[in-house]
Amino acid sequence: MTDIHWVVLYGGVSSEREISLISGKAVVDALAAHRQVRAVDLRERSLPKNLDPAKHLIFPVFHGEFGEDGEVQSLLEEQGFIFAGCNAQSSALCMHKQRTKVAVAHYGIPVPQGMDFNWQNPRRRTRS
Repeated sequence: MTDIHWVVLYGGVSSEREISLISGKAVVDALAAHRQVRAVDLRERSLPKNLDPAKHLIFPVFHGEFGEDGEVQSLLEEQGFIFAGCNAQSSALCMHKQRTKVAVAHYGIPVPQGMDFNWQNPRRRTRS
């Protein structure tokens, strides 16, 4: 298994790219102390062509869309990669805090009362 390598994908295309660059570097530094690791600054909504699911374990470090929302996880799953973090479905759910609260409450986990705002129509809000 010595030819298995960690690949840290970071950067991304969201408005939170700069934070992802900082987070990604921190993850690369931490992993490099114990594993062979390659850093990849992702700048588009696709995976690099030179990744191989048989040789690379992926550690995605993104913030915001195309990273935390399940999109990159979907691409990784479709291509058969093993990766750190939640699967695509869980990531997509967790990007929507109100849907997450409903889902966990369904399983009996207590959630605090809150208010859901509609940013397209700020006067419309619902209690949860």
